[in-house]
Amino acid sequence: NCMAPISPLGSFGVRVALIVCLLATPGLVHIGKVLLLHRGKFTGRTPAVIGTTGMIFMALILSIVSSLVYPFQCQQHPNGLSTMRGDDGVVCWTGDFDSDHERMIALSAVACLMPFAYLSMITRVVWQLPSKIQEGNSEFLHRFCFLFSRFHLDYYWYVLVFIFRNVLVALVPILPGSVVQWSTLTAVMMASLCACLYIMPWRTFEANMLDIFFAACLIMLLIVGGPFVENAKAQQSGMFGVFLLCLICLGGFSIFGFAVYERFLRRGKPFQFFLCHHKAGAGNLARLLKMHLLENLRVHRKVFVDSDDLSDLNDLFSHVRSEVDDLVVLCSREVLLRPWCVGEVATAFLNNVPV
Repeated sequence: NCMAPISPLGSFGVRVALIVCLLATPGLVHIGKVLLLHRGKFTGRTPAVIGTTGMIFMALILSIVSSLVYPFQCQQHPNGLSTMRGDDGVVCWTGDFDSDHERMIALSAVACLMPFAYLSMITRVVWQLPSKIQEGNSEFLHRFCFLFSRFHLDYYWYVLVFIFRNVLVALVPILPGSVVQWSTLTAVMMASLCACLYIMPWRTFEANMLDIFFAACLIMLLIVGGPFVENAKAQQSGMFGVFLLCLICLGGFSIFGFAVYERFLRRGKPFQFFLCHHKAGAGNLARLLKMHLLENLRVHRKVFVDSDDLSDLNDLFSHVRSEVDDLVVLCSREVLLRPWCVGEVATAFLNNVPV
């Protein structure tokens, strides 16, 4: 507005156009890269663009949905009229299809087809995942790994809980009345917190703690501020909000710092050797080798054998990546026919762990 006058409808149109450009950019870059570097051979290269676009949508879906339903956020006035919260000059629900608000509603309804299509797609993918695993469809798993790679295999469906929770949070501002909004948001976050506490769906302990911490802080903010939602003073609410925001940031940075320390700065790894072996072909040899290594005076730390030290199969490659000095492969006849053994060797190679 400082450089050129723009109507509320135009401003909302620019917002929708920016979202479309953001989501279309990975596809356009991918097309250009394939045309220039691979001579237009798109076969086998779609998982990269699907994963990138899907990850952007997954990370920003709260902001995207909140922006697209912006015209539905109206506030009631004592004279009976409703205006948009972000622009008091736009009267809501006039019934005149030539008004800015009605046109914004129409544009919003069309634009909301994007998140609706995304939610339908991931629901279908989650539904198909067990059958695709049984079929051994590696292309399907590679294409949609961005949905499941952060969660335990047993809780692959939690990605739906995570995404639909963010969508519900984004839709809260369109509900009528502050009390209804407060109650709904509190209920959604309480359900999310209970689910995360009960099943601990994220692959890493730090990710679970971070999710729980932020959900608990938001619930605390809602519970403390809820009784004053209708008539709180702006200055007091602002100071209290800043205090809680600083507390949340402090906790988040503390958890992040601990994770960085554990991953990169910790002196020494807990396991000196990791014995990669095929149980049927070299299980007894692995046990005997571990006993001899532990008796060796030059071995000062533990020796990893999965039957002794592995409590969760989902953490197997994480142990190889960040908790062992050397990977020892017991080369029995079928060791490279076992997917877990091959995965251990590949993980060690990709993370510069000596084999």
